[in-house]
Amino acid sequence: MTVEDERPLRVLMVMHLPALMELGGARVQLELAEILRAHGCEVRVLDRREILGDRRPGLLGISLAAFAAPAVRRVRTLACDYDVVDAHQGNLPVTKRQLGFEGLMVTRSVGLAPLYADFEREARRRWPQVRTGHLVARPIHRWRERRFLHHVTRTLELCDLAIVPNQDEREYVDAHLSMGEKTVVRPLGISQRQLEQMRGVLPADADEPPRVAFIGFWAPRKGSQDWPEIVARVREAVPRAAFSFLGTGSGGEEIVEALGVGRDAVRVVPSYQTEELAHLLDGVRAGALPSYIEGLGIGVLEKLAAGIPSICYDVPGPRETVGRVDRRLLVPAGDVEAFAARLVEILTLQEDAYRALSQRCREVAGQFSWRLIGEATLSDYRASLAKMNNRSAGAPAL
Repeated sequence: MTVEDERPLRVLMVMHLPALMELGGARVQLELAEILRAHGCEVRVLDRREILGDRRPGLLGISLAAFAAPAVRRVRTLACDYDVVDAHQGNLPVTKRQLGFEGLMVTRSVGLAPLYADFEREARRRWPQVRTGHLVARPIHRWRERRFLHHVTRTLELCDLAIVPNQDEREYVDAHLSMGEKTVVRPLGISQRQLEQMRGVLPADADEPPRVAFIGFWAPRKGSQDWPEIVARVREAVPRAAFSFLGTGSGGEEIVEALGVGRDAVRVVPSYQTEELAHLLDGVRAGALPSYIEGLGIGVLEKLAAGIPSICYDVPGPRETVGRVDRRLLVPAGDVEAFAARLVEILTLQEDAYRALSQRCREVAGQFSWRLIGEATLSDYRASLAKMNNRSAGAPAL
């Protein structure tokens, strides 16, 4: 297949998630697709619902590993019409020949599965009391996890181009799979529309309690086991401090009980529409994400766009965002004392210094515009296709 440099590309995106903007992993493909279309590309997003159709999930649901077979069957019927197939890790663990495809095969990570699996094993050891699921089903879940990780490795090995969201992931795949030049770092981004919305977030009034905001699911990976001590330490230093937990997926009573504070000090919003976030962040002075691993941490990026400095653990993802603002906003993972102390510093920072830090947050957020990332991704597609064509042109005739 010959692809001219400037001809609009035909791109098929594949993901095991429903095409919902409220899901961070899905939003990556949806917002990238929007940018590619603006550059004249034909883009189709093949999501979980379209691939699985009416398939019944069974008692244990349809695992990520089991998703691969119907995904392969569906893509096989479509792939020949596209120049690029851009699929989430583990979704298409077969060769291009098995797909009937001759174009560019891309494997995309929005959070590298082996790194997340390492954390989950550590979490089971560290916090055995929070393990969920029936005891009898645990061996099945472990088998499913091993199978999916094998699929992830296969997709990384077989692809022509691997796109990962942070430098830590690139170093991991290089060290474990010797991926070489076919791996590029393209961070997760924020749309121009949302950048503009976040500029309208209102600062806190002087007479309001200083507020800290967390965006993310309520789970050990996101710091649920660390939050009670963080809240206690912050409120010991700043008794009026209040907290917002947004997009938790869990009810308010569960979280308030876990934190051990009065309901008046905690606001919980289990879910929200993307366009509601700017209003939910009104009056927030500091962000917080005590997460042990991220692809990027889109919630942190959204708060930076609003001019809200965030304290994070020094882990993959936040290093790429908060680390560009000020390395002092990062603390060692699990160090709740240092985390709370940094939050207190932000809550009590002099206004001139806070305004300067807030402006720096907005500047860094602008570096993660999907417009810039989408254009770079399109260049990655074209460069990889050109390499493929050069290799084909130089191959001896059979």
